[in-house]
Amino acid sequence: MRTATVLTGPRPLRGIATAAAGCALVAAVLPPAHAARAHSVTYSTPGTYTFTVPPGITRIDVAATAGGGGGGGSMAGAFPVPGDGGGGGGGATTVRCSLAVGPGGVLTLDVAAGGAAGQPSRWGGKGDYSVVTVGSTRAVFVAGGFGGWPPEPGGQGGAPAAGNCDGGTRVTIAGGVAGAPGGRGGFHGHGGAGGAAGQPVPSTCPDGTGRGGDGAAGGVFTGYAGNAGGNGCVVLTY
Repeated sequence: MRTATVLTGPRPLRGIATAAAGCALVAAVLPPAHAARAHSVTYSTPGTYTFTVPPGITRIDVAATAGGGGGGGSMAGAFPVPGDGGGGGGGATTVRCSLAVGPGGVLTLDVAAGGAAGQPSRWGGKGDYSVVTVGSTRAVFVAGGFGGWPPEPGGQGGAPAAGNCDGGTRVTIAGGVAGAPGGRGGFHGHGGAGGAAGQPVPSTCPDGTGRGGDGAAGGVFTGYAGNAGGNGCVVLTY
């Protein structure tokens, strides 16, 4: 006759320990859900740059803002009355899109400069383009704002139609805001405010990215120069 042995002490939890070890192994192997877009690189100084796609990366999100238009110069008045103020420069267009890429591929980035300040009685310069090229294909293209005029009219903002994502899937495109007109002389010859860039501009870009430059206030004996437009910015996220 067989007798059953009754275990009254604590039993080792081997199954649970094994399961816990397995979960810990899976957690160590699997990356967090946000790791696929964990890296971001910001280019905010005007110029040309190259970026080599890292191993294992097949898609890159691009946010590109062009340069803002320069503010217009002002006019001289006649003592004691100031002249007309210059118009503000227009804000630049912003484009966001997602590009299919291959590891080892090369992206060429052209970061826009803001438009030049308008000299006395002269209009401001147009903001440059920001461009992203994948290999030999122009994948992202975005236009700058127009310069403010002397006197009065503000520069036109970069239009939504002036930006595109030819090499990928476009997420958003936002035109810039037109600059405000300058004052019409007398004691109201203030300079017009520059227009904002199309939103949203990435938070890693400097303040004022793509913004139009303010126009100059009217002078009594001479006109004054306006302000330069804000530079562009390109952000890569992967």
